[in-house]
Amino acid sequence: TTLDTTMQQAARRAVRQGLEDFDKRHGYRGPIGSLDVSTDWTEGLQAIEIPRDLGDWQKAVILKATSKSAELGLLETIEIEGENGEPPTEQIKQIKGSLAFDDMKWARADVPNSPDVGATLKGVTDVFKKGDVILVSAKKKEGTYALQQVPVVNGGLIAMDAHTGRVLALVGGYSFNQSQFNRATQAYRQPGSAFKPFVYLAALENGYTPASQILDAPFVIERDQEDCVVDGGEVQEETAATEVVDSGLEIDLEDDLAPCLYKPENYSDKFYGMSTMRLGIEKSRNAMTVRLANDMGMRPVIDLGKRTGIYDDVRSELAWSLGAGETTVMRLAGGYASIVNGGKAVQPMIIDRVQDASGVTIFKADERECTDCNAESYSGQAAPQLLDNRAQVIDPVAAYQMTSMLEGTVQRGTGAGLKQLGRPLGGKTGTTNDEIDAWFMGFTPDMVIGVYVGMDTPQPMDETGAKAALPIWRSFARDALKNEPIVPFRIPEGVVLAPVDATSGEASFIGAPNTILEAFRPGTEPQLGGSSTNVSSGGTNSFIAGFGGAGPSNTPDDDGASLDDLLMGDMGEEDETDVETSPAPQPVPTPTPPAEDVLEDGLY
Repeated sequence: TTLDTTMQQAARRAVRQGLEDFDKRHGYRGPIGSLDVSTDWTEGLQAIEIPRDLGDWQKAVILKATSKSAELGLLETIEIEGENGEPPTEQIKQIKGSLAFDDMKWARADVPNSPDVGATLKGVTDVFKKGDVILVSAKKKEGTYALQQVPVVNGGLIAMDAHTGRVLALVGGYSFNQSQFNRATQAYRQPGSAFKPFVYLAALENGYTPASQILDAPFVIERDQEDCVVDGGEVQEETAATEVVDSGLEIDLEDDLAPCLYKPENYSDKFYGMSTMRLGIEKSRNAMTVRLANDMGMRPVIDLGKRTGIYDDVRSELAWSLGAGETTVMRLAGGYASIVNGGKAVQPMIIDRVQDASGVTIFKADERECTDCNAESYSGQAAPQLLDNRAQVIDPVAAYQMTSMLEGTVQRGTGAGLKQLGRPLGGKTGTTNDEIDAWFMGFTPDMVIGVYVGMDTPQPMDETGAKAALPIWRSFARDALKNEPIVPFRIPEGVVLAPVDATSGEASFIGAPNTILEAFRPGTEPQLGGSSTNVSSGGTNSFIAGFGGAGPSNTPDDDGASLDDLLMGDMGEEDETDVETSPAPQPVPTPTPPAEDVLEDGLY
């Protein structure tokens, strides 16, 4: 197989620990049983069944509880040597241990159908009483234990070579013994914002640049749909006649189908005015993405989704630009691999080769022929070159531009939790409506790693991809990459790097505040004192697409604003939930460098 055993073990540890941590953040669901400990409790504890594949976790019964700790009763199997040649026998022995309050204070009550948990605990007796049966794991100090709980949430992880598609690690859930369903290859779930890079990629292939400005403002479009439910955005289920008239929209109230208004909103419930495409992907702006897809039309997005193997069939609906379609972690990882490898098609594979009982190869995943690989002798000839027959599914310049933009997501955006790894990384969070699915898809120059977290029966989890999936990604990457060399992302021919302001996309110069090197096609980069970034809000420069109306004023700064504030021209402050980043720097006027720093035709 293609699996790397060291990476596979690291992936299993990361997924299990991440799911357990998630579960603890959402409270304790209570003891797994209860016993009468006034008599011998050995058989009673033995009879309580627990899930398989729990490692070193054990059943324990509370013998005594105080506010500071609990005395535990556990069972230990010991082997007794047989006498006179008899085989050894096993004997069950009672042992005692202790559970300190610090090792169970996370166990606030789980509140069903609510993102909240119970009140902060003050002692062990807030949760447990004598006779409660619980799961514990042994700590380093002998005789001490920590409270555990089997997660109800599940997920999957895949790591693959970005160039060959060889799967290096694959985890399909918390435990194969508990469930054989593979959530990395079989679970079709909505990727949410993790699909946005492919919308922006389609734009980059069709004349946009990372510095192109898109309007981030309320976007409303009429949708006729029987049930008035559209994935990926909020839909107005019922529209009163007076509201329709007052809005100025021409809607036929006698239509058999109810009028639905598709109104995608940003996660922060704020809008930020004219923003660059880079900023849109770094901050995962929903309204910008839908406006961009509406401006281009969904055809380029549909085509790219199919070319990269993410989807077989894509519906021509704007909600799909926000990841409303369903795919698997493996298929989405293949699409991300095409981004980082320069646009080449990747087919994920787990089997390298199959041999029969005689050692004859009957299947080989790499079907390329190498006529010079079996030379009879070596006489100084060059090493044979294998043909690269991978299809080009993404323009290589656009692929690198997106790689750079997703690297910015880690440096300044929703993936900032990965900066601590200290190596070139790119990636994108994904969170669906009601936080039902959480993703993080990320990559190094040579490896793609995808993580999905969700309930097997879809229900709100109350956590974003940055909080639920990214820590699993980071934990695995820390182990998997610790012995890998640090290399930069590869820049293909036909890319020009020019200094621009990271927020506004305006031309800048090296050394100016808030300056980054942006990737452009030759001739499209902004010039100091010349033409600036192109504004590409197209025919959607209005609050209600397709209905006309005056668009919002072009506000120069990128502070967040509510709808009312934006209409009044009053911009608030952007709030990036679950991401520890400094506030976005304010745009600076187009700088004028000193005479000796003036560069001919920009900086390359």
